[in-house]
Amino acid sequence: MNTIVRTVVGSETDSYSPGLTMTPRSVTVSVSASYDCPLGFSTPQVSSASISYAKKTAPQASCLEPAHVGAGAVAIRWSTGQVSQFAFTLTDDVVDGALVQTQTGSIISGLFAGDQVVRVTTGTPADLTACLATGVPRTTSDSTITVLASGL
Repeated sequence: MNTIVRTVVGSETDSYSPGLTMTPRSVTVSVSASYDCPLGFSTPQVSSASISYAKKTAPQASCLEPAHVGAGAVAIRWSTGQVSQFAFTLTDDVVDGALVQTQTGSIISGLFAGDQVVRVTTGTPADLTACLATGVPRTTSDSTITVLASGL
């Protein structure tokens, strides 16, 4: 049995209310991510994908502590109009001031159901001046989704 690997590349914007500061506090996070799919990604051809959700509360987030912890599920919306429900566990690391999030799990329904998925989002270091003052209202990150399908 072969493993078919499909990877899409894109970006994610996370918005924080109130903005992230150096002091941990309860923060509401809204996420919007978009991805471009390479030619031949799938049949039928999928040209893009997106993920968005709002109003997730992180109880103790700051510029030094990740705003996302634990497990969850999100909908991946494909350009074909199909939707995949992605259930995952999430690990967060801060590396040289940049947040690296890794979501590992599987598609539990919709397009690519049963396939394993790894989603990695790597953010730029937080603006220290804003962290010390009014707070960081949003961050932008590079993001990839890798779908691992078992083929014959």
